[in-house]
Amino acid sequence: MVQLGADPVPVPAPLSDLLTELADRQHATRPGRPTGEWLFFGRIPGQAIEPDQLVERLNRLGITRAARTAALNALLRQVPSPVLAKVLNRRPWRVTARAKTLDTDWNNYAALRART
Repeated sequence: MVQLGADPVPVPAPLSDLLTELADRQHATRPGRPTGEWLFFGRIPGQAIEPDQLVERLNRLGITRAARTAALNALLRQVPSPVLAKVLNRRPWRVTARAKTLDTDWNNYAALRART
């Protein structure tokens, strides 16, 4: 499980195995630092990495803004924007605006669910 915001999110294998290995490695390489629940430690003990630092790390690995946007687009084709915004801890209006751009705004989602 990974916690994004207040809600835990299940992560399927093999990704869950990789995340566990990364967390174990992070804790092992931080002697003298208090153990925490953060997957990516920040510069200040007990705090997570700053968003701009994480973006820099992702860019160095080739996970660019374009790649992240493509992943968000793929998710928006499968999940209603309000649900995805909550899971990703993003502003609902931004995710909904992106969904409308893709013509996947799920406006009739509740009506469709009621019929099935």
